[in-house]
Amino acid sequence: METSTAPQAVAEKVAYKSPKHAQVWFLRRSRDLWKAKHQTLKAQSKRLHNRVADVTKSRELWQSKTEDAQRRALDAERSLEQLQQRHDLLLAQLQQLQLKKGEA
Repeated sequence: METSTAPQAVAEKVAYKSPKHAQVWFLRRSRDLWKAKHQTLKAQSKRLHNRVADVTKSRELWQSKTEDAQRRALDAERSLEQLQQRHDLLLAQLQQLQLKKGEA
């Protein structure tokens, strides 16, 4: 068990050669740089999340508009077919009337 406590005892006895104010300055600078980096990354992450939300919303809007346009186009095609059938029917009736008129 002495071997496991020996490295800890050695670590506790290490005396730093640099003065405490230099250590404080270095650690404070390190912490401030880390915080600045974290804040920058956090802001970038939020910006990207907002952009993803905007793109998703825009995509859903365009998808909805596309579906509406496809539905309207299909309705217009059906309407055109019905009008074409009516036209053909009326044209056939007109030809029959002209034939009857020509015979009389």
